[in-house]
Amino acid sequence: MFFHIQLTHDIYLAPESLGQDIIEKLKNQVHEEVEGVCIGRYGIVIAVSNIESIGDGLVQDGTGNVCFHIEYTAIVFKPLVNEIAEALVTDVNDAGIFCQVGPLSVFVSRFHFPPELTFSSAEEPCFEGTLRTSNDNQNINEGYLVKIVKDDIVSIRIQGVKQHSQELQVVGSLKGPQLTNRLITRSQNQLENNNLYDEEDDEFGNEDYDNYGYQDDDLSSVGNNNNDMMNM
Repeated sequence: MFFHIQLTHDIYLAPESLGQDIIEKLKNQVHEEVEGVCIGRYGIVIAVSNIESIGDGLVQDGTGNVCFHIEYTAIVFKPLVNEIAEALVTDVNDAGIFCQVGPLSVFVSRFHFPPELTFSSAEEPCFEGTLRTSNDNQNINEGYLVKIVKDDIVSIRIQGVKQHSQELQVVGSLKGPQLTNRLITRSQNQLENNNLYDEEDDEFGNEDYDNYGYQDDDLSSVGNNNNDMMNM
């Protein structure tokens, strides 16, 4: 998904931009023009790591602008088909979910969900249902309740990648035994964490002042001291 590769880019400078600091200008211009941009089949440039070489400037006929051919190395982000990635759910609707994978937005259609998960908008838009792990016997285990809502982290499989203009269009899938098991594991971990927080809240709420070293007489004394200070 992340690669460190060598790329090339042409920078055009107007005649008035030429000067003693031209090398620094060219380096800054490379960062500004390529970082965050989809470079064809190479993916999205995350960061330029090094400027390898700067070619001699060639004056362009008609404009007078000078073209510099630059070679640089960069970290690029390119999703691969069938790759499994961790994704942040950014939107949920009856058509599916939109996820963020690094700098990319990925759409997962409801047709690429486990069939047990259905859309619901009773409380908040979500997909929910009962799933079984690949090792479960249906006669023994009734399954695990799974719910996908906005801001959840899910594991998706990259289903397809298409370049459109200067961006990548990516679709994903939640189908498959491995992804189902991950959904169940994550859901159970969230449930355990919620139960743990509830127990801690109950424990804290049932504690009295004695646990903190306070006595009723101490609290009365504090109140009397406050009254004395107000009367001064």
